Amino acid sequence: MENDPIWDKPFFKRLAHNDTGQARGHQGGLVIPMQLRQFFPALVLSASVEQPTNERPLRAVLFVGNESVGEVQTRYQTQTWKAERSAETRLTGNLGAVRNVAAADDFLIFERSLDDLSLYRITLVKKSTPLFRAIAEQVGSKRWGSVGRADDTPLVQSDIDSVRSDIQEALAKPFQAFVEHKKVATRMVRARSSVFKAIVRNAHDGRCAFCGSGLIDHGGLFEVVGAHIIPHSMHGTDDPRNGVALCPRHHWAFDRGLVGVTTERRIVVPSKTLAISRNQTLQDIANKRIIEPREKGTTSHDDAFSWHRANVLQS
Repeated sequence: MENDPIWDKPFFKRLAHNDTGQARGHQGGLVIPMQLRQFFPALVLSASVEQPTNERPLRAVLFVGNESVGEVQTRYQTQTWKAERSAETRLTGNLGAVRNVAAADDFLIFERSLDDLSLYRITLVKKSTPLFRAIAEQVGSKRWGSVGRADDTPLVQSDIDSVRSDIQEALAKPFQAFVEHKKVATRMVRARSSVFKAIVRNAHDGRCAFCGSGLIDHGGLFEVVGAHIIPHSMHGTDDPRNGVALCPRHHWAFDRGLVGVTTERRIVVPSKTLAISRNQTLQDIANKRIIEPREKGTTSHDDAFSWHRANVLQS
């Protein structure tokens, strides 16, 4: 489906017996090895008797092979046994749909959503399947790591944190609509796009700046996206002031010049657009003021809308 999440590059863990529901002791969740922590949100690993654990809520879409078996709330957390041992990281809570049918040495494949960095797709790949054999050929005897080319690994949290820091620095400076896009690792390109979209969408509370709609699915995924006003392909900046939150319909219309925004921050729908009978629904938003973000520092910049009127909007 068009609005399904876009998933980042996969990483894997080959399950230990204690990770599965077959373990006699029923270990609390899945152990996340130190080498995989970089692919999850940052956690405070230090502990005390007063606060022996730290955690981050996550959402997960669960699959066994190609079969969807649920969408759940889970936790990424530290386990220190009342601060008596070094912190171990685990995923715990509501993972029974995959753990209970898993066996030792099955693969668990993780993919992080580029639309929502707190959402993961977790797929159990059984040893008896062709997919297991294909993955095993790629990863050899490794117990965990990324799947695929060594030069195209999943997003790491340090990249995401670095991008957020860069964007906050940019917001503290005068707006610069165009930037030179230097050649960087594809992983960093994905990180910048993901963080930009999240900041723009969240600044608008997940609602479209044109119509105010903002559907959310049962897993908490928004239909509204953070869209570039000056496209990235035209050297538009990833500064959130070059962004506007739009629902899929109005994102499509904006990108194709069917609608624009005036200097008075009103939505303009050219007569050429409305002359097409199927476009009459755009009359509903014509001449309305756009809905501004709650965070004033991220307000869509007039220079970006001006460029869109001159270069994209149909006259």
